[in-house]
Amino acid sequence: MKGVYVLIIEIPQEIIVDVGSMKNVVFSKGYWVYIGSAQGTTSTNLEHRLKRHFTTSKKIHWHIDYLLSDHVILQDAVWVTTDQPMECRVVQNLIQTNQFELGPLGFGASDCKSKCGAHLLKYSGTKSLILQIDRIFKELGLPPNTYNGKFRA
Repeated sequence: MKGVYVLIIEIPQEIIVDVGSMKNVVFSKGYWVYIGSAQGTTSTNLEHRLKRHFTTSKKIHWHIDYLLSDHVILQDAVWVTTDQPMECRVVQNLIQTNQFELGPLGFGASDCKSKCGAHLLKYSGTKSLILQIDRIFKELGLPPNTYNGKFRA
């Protein structure tokens, strides 16, 4: 299964994390979202990618692994199935709501061709975070699902 997903991450207090070559990255308290894609057919398919994010003992490889291995709470994920690389469109649409701020430059976006800046965003809105993400997926014609450790439609 191929798709795009948004991880909902709670950071209970400010933390400083070394993220690969990015040293001493400060993450403020609050809710953050990471937008990722899973376009592979085996270990990089949607189901494997989400299971990996919700697993605590794993080899650190991706930018998001560094953040998830620290003192954060992975609340849930909203995902859609699609063969299209929609990750950047989701990032751009979330930013346009004016309820999200760009995270550390380059985070999760080292291979981004759309110049998003980052695929990690800080939520600054006051409305339901999951409803905001659902709305963006629906506007893109993609019916959203939630994960929270298991697939359920």
